[in-house]
Amino acid sequence: PWGKAGMLICFDLLHPAAGYLHEQAGVRLLITISASPARGITADGDMAGERAFRLAQEAHARLLGFMTIYVNRVGTEEGFTFCGGSLVMDPFGKVLCELPLYEETRAVCEIDMETVARARSLYPHLKEGRPDFILQEMWRIRQGQIPKP
Repeated sequence: PWGKAGMLICFDLLHPAAGYLHEQAGVRLLITISASPARGITADGDMAGERAFRLAQEAHARLLGFMTIYVNRVGTEEGFTFCGGSLVMDPFGKVLCELPLYEETRAVCEIDMETVARARSLYPHLKEGRPDFILQEMWRIRQGQIPKP
């Protein structure tokens, strides 16, 4: 009922190309499963890792027009603490459901996949993608044909 779904695993979310490939494949619902431990405290007291994942999720949602689901492990095992903080975000960056940090809990979240169509109709760059150009440039870079500064 929600159309094509794609999955990212943990740090894949932090790579912009991973989301772009899913968007080009027609994915509308992007699901990330993660076991990201709590690490790195920022100057304002936030966890750097949790902040990075949230920022990446919002970037994928807004820039590529996805409904996004991020599910992160919570609890402690072998000296690692996993912070949880799972959330669902629509393509406009609106948080539809957010679970607390460091607390085992679950929730049911209703999502409206028509939001994806509305968001994508506003994003002309999605209609005018240039996958051939991206492929050509990635191949050029892969072959070491990078101009020197």
